[in-house]
Amino acid sequence: MVGNGRNDSAQKPKPAVPKTANEASRQFGTTLKSYSSKSLTGDKRITDLKNFQAGEPSTTASGVQLDRRHEREPIEVQLRALKDKKKDLQSRVDVLYDEARKKDVEPGELP
Repeated sequence: MVGNGRNDSAQKPKPAVPKTANEASRQFGTTLKSYSSKSLTGDKRITDLKNFQAGEPSTTASGVQLDRRHEREPIEVQLRALKDKKKDLQSRVDVLYDEARKKDVEPGELP
């Protein structure tokens, strides 16, 4: 016999849907802050790699990662990967703003 005779869909967790515009704006704001900090970290890494590539001293782009492993990829490959991540993050931010607009979150309520 397959299944247990109960409705399994009742046991699945449902996604948290904000009940008010304030809750929605808080959730969107939290996510946007997270994306913003990731973007800043990526921007700093890109700047450090470009400085290192130009021959300027850099503490973080010297080929050694913070976890003390050696980076073997060429700087151009690392820069391309970071720029791709930044584009992906920007598209996520754009989607998030669209979702907020659809949920009637006022533009001034988001960072």
